[in-house]
Amino acid sequence: MKTAMVPIERIEVGARLRATNEQHIRHLMGSISDVGLLHAIVVGEPQAGRYPLVGGRHRLEACRRLGHETIAAHIAPMSELQRQLAECDENLVSTKLSSADWARFMAKRKAVWVAMHPNGPGAGREKQVGPIMGQSFIGEVMAKTGRSRTVVARDLNFGTIILDEVLETIRLTDFDRKTELDRIKRMTPDEQRHFAALVRDRQLIEARQMVDHWRYSVVVQLPGNCDAEVRKQLNRLDDAWKAASDEARARFLRRLEKRGVKVAT
Repeated sequence: MKTAMVPIERIEVGARLRATNEQHIRHLMGSISDVGLLHAIVVGEPQAGRYPLVGGRHRLEACRRLGHETIAAHIAPMSELQRQLAECDENLVSTKLSSADWARFMAKRKAVWVAMHPNGPGAGREKQVGPIMGQSFIGEVMAKTGRSRTVVARDLNFGTIILDEVLETIRLTDFDRKTELDRIKRMTPDEQRHFAALVRDRQLIEARQMVDHWRYSVVVQLPGNCDAEVRKQLNRLDDAWKAASDEARARFLRRLEKRGVKVAT
């Protein structure tokens, strides 16, 4: 891998999973103005005269705004899949991501990783042999990030089950927390899309009611003599009914009817 001064106008950013952070860019602009660029960005080999960006988007944008015409860059020969994997790793290793960002990058990295090893034993499963012989995908991420197996598996689970459009919509909102993601993942794809639409339309009370519904989605079947706990569950159902809109109540009654529950009207 060689290092060279590359014309900024010839660097192709391409589609990225994560938007830039304005505060981070301004911080870098001040630092670069004071002491210069301390760490070169990474680009792929030029294609049709343009260098695909691998890592360092914030540094690139800071230099662009400062009026720099060239930037120090490590030029790494790599395929498109390798470039995407490197982008995921740079973010997972060196950037403080939100919960939604972690889920998105984990899902993206897994998809790229499987595409790079389509014929490996157990392709698509956690036991697939990866670039580090005999090491699972989760084990590889653990080694790179220092995160536990439980945490890595949880974030991969979020990114696999929750639709990417939903994760993008809730990014940096009040729903961008692990406890919220754990509830959102229990929704059907259609419910997730409806929830995301509510967030985009700033119907946040209704969106919150959808998420809170899943707080009690795991029902513990109790012996008949556990009257106190049954009353608690009954009060929760009553509170949820009172908080629901007329349309939500109507849909809920129709759902009960589909399950064979006779509803008196």
